Amino acid sequence: MELSGGEQLKKKGYSMSKEFLVTAPETIEFHEYSEPQLLEDEVRIKSLVSGIKTGTEMALYQGKTPFLDQQFDP
Repeated sequence: MELSGGEQLKKKGYSMSKEFLVTAPETIEFHEYSEPQLLEDEVRIKSLVSGIKTGTEMALYQGKTPFLDQQFDP
């Protein structure tokens, strides 16, 4: 059985980080990104599951928020 590219990297101890971005009302895109190196006093947490919360995040997803044109993380 042949492993996919992501499975090969995972087997070697690497992982691809992904984020989901709301790019338009009711439109989500997944993007891979590189994790920065951790500093001596930092830790990294891996999330197995994530979803849209019913408050601000749902309003953003539906395109019903005054923050629609703002970026929150650099």
